[in-house]
Amino acid sequence: MDKHKPITVRINDNKRKHVNAKHDEYPEESKKTIREQAAALEKNLHGSASPLFESPIEEGASEWYQKKPPAKRKLPGIYKVFLFAAFSALAIGLTLGFIMLRMFAGIDESSDPGTLPSSYTSPANDGTEKDDTAENAGGMKGMEAFVVQGGVFSSKEKAEAWQKNFTEADFPSMVWEREGQYYLFAGVADTEAAAKKTAVEMTDSELETYVKPWQTAAVKSDFTKEEAEWLKQFPQLWQDSVSAGGEINGEDWNDWLGLLPEDGPESLLQFHDKAKELTNQAKDLSMNEIQIELLSLWKMAVQL
Repeated sequence: MDKHKPITVRINDNKRKHVNAKHDEYPEESKKTIREQAAALEKNLHGSASPLFESPIEEGASEWYQKKPPAKRKLPGIYKVFLFAAFSALAIGLTLGFIMLRMFAGIDESSDPGTLPSSYTSPANDGTEKDDTAENAGGMKGMEAFVVQGGVFSSKEKAEAWQKNFTEADFPSMVWEREGQYYLFAGVADTEAAAKKTAVEMTDSELETYVKPWQTAAVKSDFTKEEAEWLKQFPQLWQDSVSAGGEINGEDWNDWLGLLPEDGPESLLQFHDKAKELTNQAKDLSMNEIQIELLSLWKMAVQL
């Protein structure tokens, strides 16, 4: 008997064929409906009629997609040794440099001001204990001002040779020796602005100058009480004249000059005579000349 022969069923004298499920699971209309629904769903999802199961990998990309990334090249061991040595040397150098810097900074901070170079600038003298000690010992307190510097030289001969340039330009100057260096000064003032104003005139005459603070420490001297009291008045008298732009108050200076005992030491008498000469000639001197004379008196006073 044929297994695939259709079976006929009679119902109410009407013949009906039983459909073989293996050959036709769905009616033709149902298949059509399923295809239409699938096409509509695919169109909504992709916006086109492209196949639903298209491969996500682009054409020609399959080979790249499967290729493994190249392995990283390892640095040879010998280079690692050199790099380690270089970084170690750099770290050690920086550490030693920092230690040496701190060491020298500590030395500079603890140094005695008297041993500092001549270019050293310290805060203004405000009557410290050191100055009081010098005054009590018969000396003079420290002094400071702004100077117009024309040069620094290693010998007095070189300084005097360069000084001729200022003399030829009608600018008076003086040489001050300190710690083996010879400084050429061409002016003095109580402020930096005033000193620069003096320096401008020299710059216009093609003379190179430099404005800087200049300071001297307190001076200890073995004078009598009367002599020490006389010397202590000089810094204030000198400072008043510098602040006035080099103007000498003859009355104040003469009053001070008359207080020195006549039997004082030779060095003090010479200093007295130098100050008296400036007081008597001040009216006939220019401001620049008075400034140089005041500088000379300052230098002479700290050497007493």
